[in-house]
Amino acid sequence: MNTRFAFTALLLLLSTGLFSQDSQNVILLDNWQDDNLPTISHGIRYNEVWGFVHDGLEYAVIGSTMGTHIFRITDDDTFSEVAFVPGAFQGQVVHRDFHDYKGYLYGTCDQGTSTLQIIDLHLLPDTVELVYNSNELVTTAHNIFIDSTSALAYLAGPSGSPLRIISLEEPTQPTLVNNFFGPVSYVHDLYVRNDTAYLNAANQGLWVVNFADPLNPELLGSLTTYPDQGYNHSGWLSEDSQLYVFADENDGFEMKACDVSDLGNIEVLSTFASNISPNSVPHNLMLKDGIVYVSHYNDGLQIFDLNDPENPERIAWYDTFNGDISYSFNGAWGIYAFLPSGRLLISDRTSGLYLFRMDLTLSTAELKRESSLQVFPNPTSGPLTLRCDLAQITGLRIVNLAGQEVRSLNTTGLWRGDELLLDVGDLPRGLYVIEVRSETEVQHTRVLRY
Repeated sequence: MNTRFAFTALLLLLSTGLFSQDSQNVILLDNWQDDNLPTISHGIRYNEVWGFVHDGLEYAVIGSTMGTHIFRITDDDTFSEVAFVPGAFQGQVVHRDFHDYKGYLYGTCDQGTSTLQIIDLHLLPDTVELVYNSNELVTTAHNIFIDSTSALAYLAGPSGSPLRIISLEEPTQPTLVNNFFGPVSYVHDLYVRNDTAYLNAANQGLWVVNFADPLNPELLGSLTTYPDQGYNHSGWLSEDSQLYVFADENDGFEMKACDVSDLGNIEVLSTFASNISPNSVPHNLMLKDGIVYVSHYNDGLQIFDLNDPENPERIAWYDTFNGDISYSFNGAWGIYAFLPSGRLLISDRTSGLYLFRMDLTLSTAELKRESSLQVFPNPTSGPLTLRCDLAQITGLRIVNLAGQEVRSLNTTGLWRGDELLLDVGDLPRGLYVIEVRSETEVQHTRVLRY
């Protein structure tokens, strides 16, 4: 028997989730929605999501047609609504956007006679206070991103300019710094770190600009021709600033993973997609520890392993939308993946706010019945505890998704119920399969090293 082929086939089974089309490796913890909120077309009530931590507690934020809803995320994985802040413009709202800084939540709206809102979070967990609600600096803007290192907020797509920069040196008294026009006519979204801004400029591609001197910005690079080029919508930068991942908001267009180590020569390393439908559209995404979390419209939450950026691997998903997919822009709108607990937030345009946890222990209920092998914590940065009910464990090995053995242990002497402590911190980040053997049986499970 070709054991390499057999194990590769098992890896494909474990990694692609042949048993379920709706979810894999994602646990739904809670969902909030309010049917009393007014809808716009296609039954849409909700828009962007954000998360933050205050005094050690985790919070979730979701925008709606009426305003901003703030929730505490409890220890038992539920939403507890804390406050609602009415929007300056209500009703026909497609999008609100949020970012927090120094205990304040900053919110914009892209429709109507709106304002910049600043919400004081210091009274949490009891309440919040709206301390700024003015259109002096901006009426509408599609997105807001705050570079905390320079106390600058970047407003994408404001009325009157492609990009507006305001100072938050006094967090409740923002002041105008500059309007950026540069080489593009519109900035839809952006990511900024240490004054370097990655501008998702819609039909004009990706542009990188240094704003260390915001009055005299410096163009560092651009990517204006690339595979599946369309409406360059949103992106995120890796922790080491070597990889930028972005999405074009077009039917069937794949996301791009780019080498940005040389901004004068940005290179697309790979493209990837959910591949659920020819018309699937990615929307917003976040990149954390080599894992890309995507709000993928009608396909819901989609999660990809990009620790090998030239070979992306879809590892988990949860479809939040069960309606008519003939309209490509229903379903999951926003993603927030940076809560310290590892819990994930998704906003769905019609079904509200979701709380998830990724669990890579096993792919499906069917596989859980076949294998009693448990590893925790999962994902892990290194330390692992392994437990299974085999009568006697005679061997263990760890294999990567290419089918290559990266660790092998002689475990003679371990019996049913025993725990084995492992450390995979020396392995490259990525998804692995752990195989344990007895005299008569072999069991497998997966672990994500982040």
